[in-house]
Amino acid sequence: MKPKREAGEATSSKPAPSKAKDDTKTRPSWREAVPTSPEIKQWRTIWWVLFGLMIVTWATVQFVPGLRGDPQAESIGMGVLTAAFFGTMYIEFGKIRRLRKELLEQAQSSKKKKGAS
Repeated sequence: MKPKREAGEATSSKPAPSKAKDDTKTRPSWREAVPTSPEIKQWRTIWWVLFGLMIVTWATVQFVPGLRGDPQAESIGMGVLTAAFFGTMYIEFGKIRRLRKELLEQAQSSKKKKGAS
């Protein structure tokens, strides 16, 4: 027969974290950390349209019974899917990130000018 243990409290050397502390006031949200502009929003909208086109094209070719085994429909669908994919990658890496980098550089240079004055 195994000996039975009595229930006890676990003690820790670290103090319990205070739940009253609000962490959102000290840390900016991700929307504040990522700069944006009307031009970035326009490119992001185009990005989402192309992304949606990819999903709709894939779903159409996969789930429409008349198109599922048709090699011509599958090759056209794959062409549209590939073009939309490379379009989204170009917009993300070529346009949006370049614009965001420029905004960050402008923000840093304005902070340096304020700090120097």
